[in-house]
Amino acid sequence: MKPNYINVKEFTDFGYLQEVNRRFFHPLGLAMTVEEEENGTTVITGIQDWCSDPEGGFFCAGVLNKQKQENVDAAWYEKLPVRLKQQEFLVSSKGIQLLEEKNES
Repeated sequence: MKPNYINVKEFTDFGYLQEVNRRFFHPLGLAMTVEEEENGTTVITGIQDWCSDPEGGFFCAGVLNKQKQENVDAAWYEKLPVRLKQQEFLVSSKGIQLLEEKNES
């Protein structure tokens, strides 16, 4: 079965780019970047590297879009019950975590 793909503009507009940068890349001193080409197509252009900066990256005041953050949070929490019930793992700041086995007492 072929995987589905989201186009980069939708990825950016919904808030995934902002949040993957804010939550993952920026603390490591990296940033995923996109550009709109002349034909209107948005493409991923690369990963900026500021790893030598001791504080990593962050969004300047007024740049973070709260609606995009809320979009991604809602999508995250919508999948959480299924992930916990069916897959018995969750993803947190510590990475993918298997749930502890329950004691049958």
